[in-house]
Amino acid sequence: MPAPARERTARLPVRLALIAILAVAAALRLYGIAWDGGMLFHPDERHILVVANGIAFPPLRAWGTLLSPESPWNPQFFAYGSLPIYLLRIMADLAGRLDPSYATLQSSYVVGRTLSALFDLGTVALVFRLGFRLFDERVGLLAAALTTVTVLHVQLAHFFAVDTLLAFFVLLTVDLAIDLVDRPTLWRGVGVGAAWGAALATKVSAAPLGMAVAVAWVLGTLASREASRRSERSEEPRRASQGPSRTFGTTWPHRRSGRSEEPRRASQGPSHPFGTTLPQRRSEYSEEPRRASQGPSHTFGTTSPRRRSGRSEEPRLAEAAPLVYAASAKDTGARALATSRPPARPRRGGAALRGTPPRQRVWTFPLRGMVVTGLVALVTFVLCEPYAVIDAATFAADVAQESQMARGAYDIPYTRQFIGTLPYVYPIQQAIVWSMGIPLGIAGFVAMVVAAVRGCLAAASRSWRRAGDFLVPLAWVLPYLGIVGAFHAKFLRYLLPILPFLSLWAAWMLVGLLRAGGRRLARVVGWGALATVVAGSALYAVAYLNIYAETHPWIQTTAWMCRNLPAGSRIAVEHWDDTLPLLQGTGELRCSRQHLLTQLAVYNRDDQAKLEMLLNGIEGNDYIVLASNRLYNTIPRLPGRYPLTSRYYHLLLGEELGFELVHTAATYPRVFGVDLVHDTFHDPDLPKPALLSAVEAQRRSLVLGRADESYSVYDHPMTMVFQKVEPLSREELLRRFGDVAQDLPAVQ
Repeated sequence: MPAPARERTARLPVRLALIAILAVAAALRLYGIAWDGGMLFHPDERHILVVANGIAFPPLRAWGTLLSPESPWNPQFFAYGSLPIYLLRIMADLAGRLDPSYATLQSSYVVGRTLSALFDLGTVALVFRLGFRLFDERVGLLAAALTTVTVLHVQLAHFFAVDTLLAFFVLLTVDLAIDLVDRPTLWRGVGVGAAWGAALATKVSAAPLGMAVAVAWVLGTLASREASRRSERSEEPRRASQGPSRTFGTTWPHRRSGRSEEPRRASQGPSHPFGTTLPQRRSEYSEEPRRASQGPSHTFGTTSPRRRSGRSEEPRLAEAAPLVYAASAKDTGARALATSRPPARPRRGGAALRGTPPRQRVWTFPLRGMVVTGLVALVTFVLCEPYAVIDAATFAADVAQESQMARGAYDIPYTRQFIGTLPYVYPIQQAIVWSMGIPLGIAGFVAMVVAAVRGCLAAASRSWRRAGDFLVPLAWVLPYLGIVGAFHAKFLRYLLPILPFLSLWAAWMLVGLLRAGGRRLARVVGWGALATVVAGSALYAVAYLNIYAETHPWIQTTAWMCRNLPAGSRIAVEHWDDTLPLLQGTGELRCSRQHLLTQLAVYNRDDQAKLEMLLNGIEGNDYIVLASNRLYNTIPRLPGRYPLTSRYYHLLLGEELGFELVHTAATYPRVFGVDLVHDTFHDPDLPKPALLSAVEAQRRSLVLGRADESYSVYDHPMTMVFQKVEPLSREELLRRFGDVAQDLPAVQ
């Protein structure tokens, strides 16, 4: 019988296939890594880099300051964990020894993005390891390949925003936790705790991993106890072939075997007249007891099966004379009986809890293991994020603020995009369409349900080890999805730590479909599903590389404005969005200082002051720039809160304010000449400018609906530049705004 998959090593062709998959994954993640020209368009990445470049390890003469809140090693920023910040700082310093520029803010982003890509490569390798250990090599390779071409992994590997690091440590923790199901030892619990602590030091949202750890300890203890019971049942003493026998009987065959052994007959001694075995329920053969070769037979009987097992036990020989055992010591069967000993005492923390431990041990041992794992996780967390304890007040304040932001406890402009979105429905829909691609997304979530059913059935049948293969990962995925899916802030990147598991289960389900089909129709369905998922995911990943193959739209628009706008142009830009032309532009992009920039605070409350600001912005500027869909895709969906601003966007995009669209730039995932477009006009019910409609008519596109802002804005926003072509009087502007301009509240 072949060894279980988790005990085998991968064959050479499998290793070569894995190397090829990792090479493709590296190419997808490192291609176009400087996609923004080092201008740091991702706000979280920009802030992390600023923090990392602002810390420094104290010199030896100031060693005492290391453990104080005023230490220069204290990041004083805990929205994310400190471990990624320290890793970036250390790696940037090491890279700076080769090239001093890498130690600066302007170039350290390359180091950070390389780290992000490398950790995501580690995630791909761990997905293969899990698939190979839990199922087989085909599942492992397919799961690794699907993770390789998952677009959200590819996108976030091009940022340094800790999400790829979190996914790696989460996967490592779950992988080590599954080892606990195989062998629940305290030393293995130490490894799980170290991985969990690193995940917590990356982002505190890894706290639900504790559920997976607890499930692993409980299932591992139950599996070990069951293994010890089976071992006791299988190691029964053999009967002596010499000497008087007190009893003999018939054993029942093993529950899973239809074969039985026919007893050997003694070559010496009288034969008992009733030496016929009873027929068995599941066997055509029966096992007849061995007869003693010497001495009269005492009695005979038939053994009965155990209550919950198809296995049987032969009756023990009671208090046989020592002289009889000694005389028959040369015989193999007698020697085994004579030397049999009671079961050894189980080793403390051992693999199989050998023997039959007390009932209390089933609960005390995993409880002790969870305590050890939790303590190690806490120690690791403190070592990797020491100022969470040293500067506890700042840590608690930052964590509380992030929690309130996620829950919608206070109003923040960049989370207003989620107003009206459905819990669980919105993040799952966004994950299926944009994060994974529709074929893989559907397969992943369906497979998650199938895995949950399979795990529950395995637990119900007391197949604890097999149950652990499904329930341990589910003990992370389901609680985390339950928490994150209910958040008010449903950023797409929040789901990255569960996507590798969805790819793993999708691979398991697809391979299972190929094996289950005995008929031609079933094989066709299985191969069709596999081809659809693999081809769809691969094409989507290749299509997404088009974003990094082209110049960023903000750079394109800045270059156009520097070439075409006369010096001294008055330009209105929006707050809570990047300013165009780019303030950090250099060379041919350095023209922002040649123009007069006015910021429109369109997120402010709609009142008389807001009306005055919009009128002044329309009258006093030559150009109005929309850098992305951040604001116009959110505000018009809230007409009750923003009646005036909603009307402003309808008039501006409908070119009814005396402004006309003169420039637009956008990049989309593209495959076979078809753009995969996210729609920014349908949900807010906005008109499209004439130029934009003409551009879209010239290209082939597939509109896939609304995309989350965090998916579209940072690396492929759509920009629009409006130029004044017809100055309108204030009276005419008020007339076009209509009644909404008359019913505004007074300034507070």
